[in-house]
Amino acid sequence: VTGVQTCALPISTLAFALCAATSAHALTAADCARLEGVSVPPSDIGLPSGAATIISAAWMLDGAPQPKNFCRLIGVIRPVDPSAPLIGLQINLPDQWNGKAVQYGGGGFNGVLITGLDPLRDAPLGSPTPLQRGYATWGTDSGHQGNSLPEIQAFALNDEALVNFAYASYKKVRDVAVKMATRLHGRAPEKIYFFGGSEG
Repeated sequence: VTGVQTCALPISTLAFALCAATSAHALTAADCARLEGVSVPPSDIGLPSGAATIISAAWMLDGAPQPKNFCRLIGVIRPVDPSAPLIGLQINLPDQWNGKAVQYGGGGFNGVLITGLDPLRDAPLGSPTPLQRGYATWGTDSGHQGNSLPEIQAFALNDEALVNFAYASYKKVRDVAVKMATRLHGRAPEKIYFFGGSEG
């Protein structure tokens, strides 16, 4: 695949200068739509898990909400323990991809879906987001949905939900996101950066 060299504004806090070759292959809405309903089997997820399913695939046009066309995937990963909550995820795959990815972490007790669309917390004001710079991005709710709980910490009463919150959901979502990027672009990310909050 050929590409053109693009340089973004510098970010001092995260050591990705975001100056990378951008894929010249343009995606279409039809390419994105074909990912809706796709499943990833537990054997493709590197920790004990149920299957993952992409429940919606939407082609987001320039400026809605980012000034770059991208495929927005919303999905879930099912648990091994049927009483454990689902892991929610969002994956954003840009039209003109630089071959790299940024995984967003969360904060506090999480329980809210991290979209991967926001500016990095420590970036200079007005800096383009990773997605705007051509990075694939993704995030998760860390395996529980806070608005469905009597109190936010109640998820920890389930062993699998607690492990997902502690670390496992990030690995599981990473594996699903790599599969989706490979399916859409024909190659896995060359590099994946993690940008965490207080919880990871």
